[in-house]
Amino acid sequence: MIAGAALVALAVVLLAVFWFILKPSSNIEKMTPETADVFVTAYLDPSLDQKMNLANLVHKFPKLQNDQQVSKSISDGLNQAFVNAGLSFDIDIKPWLGSRIAFALQTGTNVPAAVLVDSRDDGKAKAFLNRIRKIEEGKGKTWSDTTYQGVTISIGTTSADTTAQPDVYAYLDRTVVIGNSESLVKELVDTDQGKKPRLVDSSGYKSMSSVLPSDRLLLLYVSGKRLIGQLKDQLQKTQAGGTPIATDQINQLDAFTGLGFTISARSDGLAGDLELKIDSSKLNAASRAALTASSGRNRLLSWVPARAYGLFAATGLKQSLQTGADQALASSPDAKQTFDQMGLTGTNGALAHLTGDMALEVSPGSAAAPGGTLLVGTDSAGSLQNFLDKLGTTLVDSGSVADLKVQTQAYKGTTITSLTAPSLTDQGYAPAYTVTGAGVAIIGSSPEQVQAAIDANQAGPALPSAAKYKTAVGRADQDAGTVLYLDISETARTVRGALSGDQLSSYDRDVAPNVQPLSAFILTSKNQSDRVSEKVFLLIQ
Repeated sequence: MIAGAALVALAVVLLAVFWFILKPSSNIEKMTPETADVFVTAYLDPSLDQKMNLANLVHKFPKLQNDQQVSKSISDGLNQAFVNAGLSFDIDIKPWLGSRIAFALQTGTNVPAAVLVDSRDDGKAKAFLNRIRKIEEGKGKTWSDTTYQGVTISIGTTSADTTAQPDVYAYLDRTVVIGNSESLVKELVDTDQGKKPRLVDSSGYKSMSSVLPSDRLLLLYVSGKRLIGQLKDQLQKTQAGGTPIATDQINQLDAFTGLGFTISARSDGLAGDLELKIDSSKLNAASRAALTASSGRNRLLSWVPARAYGLFAATGLKQSLQTGADQALASSPDAKQTFDQMGLTGTNGALAHLTGDMALEVSPGSAAAPGGTLLVGTDSAGSLQNFLDKLGTTLVDSGSVADLKVQTQAYKGTTITSLTAPSLTDQGYAPAYTVTGAGVAIIGSSPEQVQAAIDANQAGPALPSAAKYKTAVGRADQDAGTVLYLDISETARTVRGALSGDQLSSYDRDVAPNVQPLSAFILTSKNQSDRVSEKVFLLIQ
């Protein structure tokens, strides 16, 4: 009895291993040529972990709480998408649809491209391809068949327009191929038969794959060399009659060697990973310095209140402002005098003392509209305080805002300066600023916002300690210098609070149920000497 049960258990395990681990791999990668400049593939039959995670996430939405609802929603959407083409997803495609679908594109004349779809039923897949000739669009074409390396390739052309690209399809190695180029389909045949190199064996693809998650739902790969060559040619042609672009700027495009992006399902959300490969030797000195500048964790995050709706933080503010100032100085001889007088440049100018860290946060305000602060790091509090004071005085003296006055108040060891005017205070705003002894400038929509930033740093709670933010950034990159964060649930709650009557009823009925599972969104970015790494995470709870 025990032995029999053990035998059954072993059989179940072996079946699971076969279906989820040892099942035959797709032929799509086998036939995609190295010359594909863009390659996208979706995994319709992903790993067991991906299936379980995705099902868990989808079932959190009220209209998708069981597999039947999910299947029906997908089928309904796809049927609607194909109806104008005279096709039915349920009847024409679903019966043979396999585990992978992909798109391959080559740059060049007419941009050859093809869609590749795994098939699990040869007869039904071929019947679908034959049906292409019978739908409305197919009837308007003249069809011919040619055999290449034992594979039948069907070509549909339009006699009324000899310049139009043909419709081309073939059934190759249990894969439906539909494209716009006979030569590309032939190249797919050659690659499948081992006569031409495969994309997956190229050094660029291998290098990109090594830094991307292998367990995924979708993959995008872009090869840089030919794509950038085409882009440079187009730029040189289009600028012939317009504003010229510096050759140095155009040549820097050669630094782009490839891009990879994946989407994968986690137990508590969807993750996106992007890698942008760069050959820094082909960048100019300024761009190379910006790429290799420190992009570690932004120290200003500890000044962001935990109640913030959203945040954008970066570490390259100094380089960006310096580039803008240099361009202004180059185009206007008077700009230097103005910048020096304001204390932005010149002796002990504020710009030279910026650390590069900045953060912009939005949080609840004193009025219906939200408030927020801009945080800027400096290694000279005096230089930045001088610049802000001169900027405030200039605004008051300009008379652009009626009855604008300067007020100051002491708060926890700092002096907060605010600009008040009836037209601003009526809306809940009184722009205010201070530069702390810790080298942080706080520019807020009101003195209360400045105080909240000081409180967050001195006593908390600050955003990095908030449970939701900790979860989201933990799924992305905690050490990235650039962060874009949105607390979706709190933002939705605030939006709902501003509604009333029919708008509120409509929101509760149509919007709230679908937004409720969405908790937060985060994007992080980190520069390295040979690449830019970005991570995206949508927290679903």
